[in-house]
Amino acid sequence: MIIDINRETDRIKTILLSLGADDCGFVSLEEQSSISWHMRADDVLPGVKTIIVFYKKFPRYFYTAEDRECYNKDFCKMISSVDMISQMLAQEIISKGFQAIAIAADDEVEPDWGAVSLRHYAVLAGLGSIGKNKLLLTPRFGSMVELGAVMTDMPLHGDAPIEKEICISGCARCIQACPQQALGGGETKADHCKETVYLNEDGDSISGCWLCRSSCPLNISFGKNNI
Repeated sequence: MIIDINRETDRIKTILLSLGADDCGFVSLEEQSSISWHMRADDVLPGVKTIIVFYKKFPRYFYTAEDRECYNKDFCKMISSVDMISQMLAQEIISKGFQAIAIAADDEVEPDWGAVSLRHYAVLAGLGSIGKNKLLLTPRFGSMVELGAVMTDMPLHGDAPIEKEICISGCARCIQACPQQALGGGETKADHCKETVYLNEDGDSISGCWLCRSSCPLNISFGKNNI
């Protein structure tokens, strides 16, 4: 199927922004040669040509929330919102005669982990860089974003990764703040990270820790200056 790639790329971006995404980028597998094995795009959709990555910024109160139970509930709502955008975009692409798969922000079998590494695709799509906390850091919102993506065999123009390193040189606040010592040494001890559990007033356990985010100077600026 022959399409106007420039026009379709612009159209997809317009659709995403209208659906509530705050920014988006494109990874063209036909243009990109530095795809690592762990990113597994072709395992998800054989013949995939483009990964469309986008994000929604967290509301300001996510940064200052002290009630982890309320935060966790609202965080789940944010994930559902991002997944809805992915699904709607995938359906739009399918309606044009192409294949498309919406990539869930969280995996149902392994919560907090997606089917592919969205943060690495986000880097290739020009949305940011990986910080010492191993999260995507964006120029506008730090790591206070939730990523979503759609894989498709529709050919679109890819974006270039940003050249600027967003993570502050010499800063180690996220590493020092981690209660599980899961950061540092160039790796993330994911199992340690997921072991952080808090108790609410009723004695029920609540998982989740945002100290690697809330300690970051980039996110502190976001919390103070953004609504």
